[in-house]
Amino acid sequence: MGASDIEFLRFSYYGHYVSGSGGTGKSHLAQAIGQSAILQGHKVIYREAHVLLDELADAFADGTRKQYLESLATVPLLIIDDFGMRKLPLTAAEDLLEIVMRRYERASTLLTSNRLCSSPHNRFVVMMVDRF
Repeated sequence: MGASDIEFLRFSYYGHYVSGSGGTGKSHLAQAIGQSAILQGHKVIYREAHVLLDELADAFADGTRKQYLESLATVPLLIIDDFGMRKLPLTAAEDLLEIVMRRYERASTLLTSNRLCSSPHNRFVVMMVDRF
């Protein structure tokens, strides 16, 4: 795969998980991949995890949750950045898992986190990565 070739978008069932210490370039890499996908004509949604969940809560409050989830489920590339930077309430974790499940084997998802999925206290990340 070349630097300008977004090959994983051709295989919509792919999900990607990028983890590492703070300052290692995870967000920069995710943004570069998103930019490359846009330049190749793909639609992309990029959100930090807490912003995405705030938007979902707002959509629930104003009655547009179904439409918002559909837009997240169908975009060819969804980038969720900085997952695990803030503690999530139980409902937010369930909402995020629902988004990943709706996209499973349908569209590409890129998740970045400073949390290792092998960490024993991070079962939610393991459940999500299992869907990648």
